Amino acid sequence: MEDAALSAFSVFFTQTPSFLAYQRTMEGNKGKSNAQSWFGIHQIPSDNHIRDLLDSVSPDHIFPVFEDILQVLEVQGQLEGFRSLGGSLLVALDGTEYFSSYKIHCPQCSKRTLKSGETHYFHSVVTPVIVCPGKTGVIPLVPELIVPQDGHDKQDCENAAAKRWLSSQGQR
Repeated sequence: MEDAALSAFSVFFTQTPSFLAYQRTMEGNKGKSNAQSWFGIHQIPSDNHIRDLLDSVSPDHIFPVFEDILQVLEVQGQLEGFRSLGGSLLVALDGTEYFSSYKIHCPQCSKRTLKSGETHYFHSVVTPVIVCPGKTGVIPLVPELIVPQDGHDKQDCENAAAKRWLSSQGQR
């Protein structure tokens, strides 16, 4: 499980959609990959294996990592460089789809019916980040998943998810 989680996390560093494909390309071009040296990964799992393992992990178990990173940045004084407008932090919110399929779906999927009658399933999220004018980097914050809400007939949307995020995280 540790190798799978590290492989999934490492995608952010390599900025490629498939860590396994990236490592295979590196191995082909350079004779070795950096999975072991960078991340201590002993056996590189396939993308599907990573998905299968991580599907059972609730996002709530991962969200505390965002707060931990933010606290470390605060203690190290790194957040000071992001402060503006009277010492406040500017947060940009944006929605994005991170999964899309016409065949594969789960109870947490949002869906849209196309004019053709075909159903398009997808997962989306509101991704808040701390931004600062003049800085190219951003600091990611706990995301808000756009998922079917208990007791609601209407499908969840970016605006509702953004309001939930502002209500739960906005004053922090």
